[in-house]
Amino acid sequence: MGHHILTILKGLAAIIILCLPFITLIASLGPDTLLDTYRHPDQYRYITGSSPSSQATQRYLLLKDLHQSDAVQKGDPILYQDDDGLHSATVCAVIPPPTNLVYIATDTADHAICPHDILGRITGSLDQSPWSLLALQVWDLTAHTLNPSAFLAL
Repeated sequence: MGHHILTILKGLAAIIILCLPFITLIASLGPDTLLDTYRHPDQYRYITGSSPSSQATQRYLLLKDLHQSDAVQKGDPILYQDDDGLHSATVCAVIPPPTNLVYIATDTADHAICPHDILGRITGSLDQSPWSLLALQVWDLTAHTLNPSAFLAL
């Protein structure tokens, strides 16, 4: 009897350990966003970036690719690239066609950027701890490789 209880406890411990990366991601991203990453895995990815001005440690950002029907709106946190590297900012305003410029607020100043410089909308971010990196790698593996909807038309 004692041997069976020990086996059950080991199994429960293994299940809890396997669930910890997903618990971390749910806490950082929210359950709706995490579930959406499995429904539409080709729209999500994580990118490693750092702030060149502050020499901050790298952050791992989960982004949603932008499509015409899912354009950037005022108040959206975005990740964009310029000559200095990757930056995150909040959209202050979006100018309609023909210019299609996006005005953003940064720590130093407000300025306009072109929509094609925007890599995506930030849906969540994690610090650079080894645990966060492991959680993102588990997500990447399960969402893009082991996810049935990634290779079946579900």
